[in-house]
Amino acid sequence: MSSTDTATNEKVFKHPLGTIALLNDTNYASWKADCEQVLHGIKAWRIVMGEEVEPENPEGMTKAAIHGRRAYEDFATRKAQAGAIIYGSCSPEVKIHLNQIRDPVRMWEILTEQMDTANTTVGRLTLFRQFSLLRPVPGQPISTYFSQLLNITNQLAGTPEAVPDMVLKNHIFTTLPEMFKISIKYCNPEQMSRSVKS
Repeated sequence: MSSTDTATNEKVFKHPLGTIALLNDTNYASWKADCEQVLHGIKAWRIVMGEEVEPENPEGMTKAAIHGRRAYEDFATRKAQAGAIIYGSCSPEVKIHLNQIRDPVRMWEILTEQMDTANTTVGRLTLFRQFSLLRPVPGQPISTYFSQLLNITNQLAGTPEAVPDMVLKNHIFTTLPEMFKISIKYCNPEQMSRSVKS
């Protein structure tokens, strides 16, 4: 079930095992990490990765057949839940890619192909341009701005277009409103992000 997190004004999917910010065109890395944790929690991650295959659904009333049917039903339940979590944690714009698809394995593959922009040079350059253009939005919590910056830098980490710490710090220092500039003098970006959230 999706809702809005009032602390960050961010659309999220809430599950008993965790909250996932809805997947959009800039947060694939953090969405993937959060979604993976919830899928591990319901014991469906290996299904999504194609490592756990569907068991047989035997007929009959022997102990082995009854046990086999229970294993099949358990697998089917976890598979359906995985698909619901993946689909439910996507923004409306991203759900378009998943129309009529119920298999969580295929859903995950499609989202990796379509949304993991850090996999291509053009995608990474697009992410870096988004990073360069990011600015705090008046009236929006400053933590939202830090989350957006960190989402992009996390996606670019380990790639040729990774954002150096100095570039990240410079971007923050030159884009923050005047009211924040005194308090950032003695903090690094991660400390600022943590202090704003708390």
